[in-house]
Amino acid sequence: MTDFDVDVKRLSASGSKRWETCPASWTLRYAYGLPETGFNQEALNFGSWIHEVFELGINANTTDVESLQQIAMKIRNKYGDMGEKIELAEPAIANFSRWFTNLIDAGCEVVGTEVRFSHDLDGDDHVAFGSIDLVLHHPPSDRYFVVDFKTSKKATQERWLKDDTQMLLYATIVQDLYGAKPSKIAVAHYLPHLDAQVKIEFTQRKLDSFRKRFVGRINLMREQGRLLDFKPNPLCDWCSYQEICPMMEAEPDVIEKVVKLGEEILQSGENRKQAWHKIRKAGRFPV
Repeated sequence: MTDFDVDVKRLSASGSKRWETCPASWTLRYAYGLPETGFNQEALNFGSWIHEVFELGINANTTDVESLQQIAMKIRNKYGDMGEKIELAEPAIANFSRWFTNLIDAGCEVVGTEVRFSHDLDGDDHVAFGSIDLVLHHPPSDRYFVVDFKTSKKATQERWLKDDTQMLLYATIVQDLYGAKPSKIAVAHYLPHLDAQVKIEFTQRKLDSFRKRFVGRINLMREQGRLLDFKPNPLCDWCSYQEICPMMEAEPDVIEKVVKLGEEILQSGENRKQAWHKIRKAGRFPV
């Protein structure tokens, strides 16, 4: 384990989960800015594409199937190969159009798409940040509906969402930003290709407990710093840093070279993404 000082200025749900699963992966991604190798890039491309199709359609108030298909074709070249995933586009668009139309017909109004937030959870510099795919409000009942679009093979079971960091954070943010009571907030995964929705609500006690834990996580990360503490876990086979991980049989000196390069980048003050690109282009990346 290697320990460095680091200033964790703010934390996202995905960053929190990554640090909990493998501190080394968090350090490489968020502290050093090491680009990921794009494991399962086809699925990532498809997910990003479909997300943007829905966002553009909602914002333009054109969520009928034909309009969404036109948007999809227009921005298709922005994304790379999607393999067999591309076959899911047609049912995903049709299902989403019907699902969203039903919500609007029921009286829901769009608060925002890709709602970005950077919010101090306790007024003491513990900032959570992120982006919510879709926030809806139902004026007659004053209820909020928070949606995260997913394109995974299977829907997450409701029992797993009860302790999901992302869903808990989204509900907390909506409570703080819009003054909504937990009983008036529902958060959900929607998988358009499966036309599956998994929805859940949280109690005030649950959100208070989460807020305390999230703040505690930020404090712990600030205390422990940049950890190269590799932890074998069920997600190792999907990790983008397999090629340099000693747990995945990479040579021991590989990670040492990566860390040295990462420290050089941090000390230089150069844009991390651009710096790593130059390193790879120059053949200095040690793999």
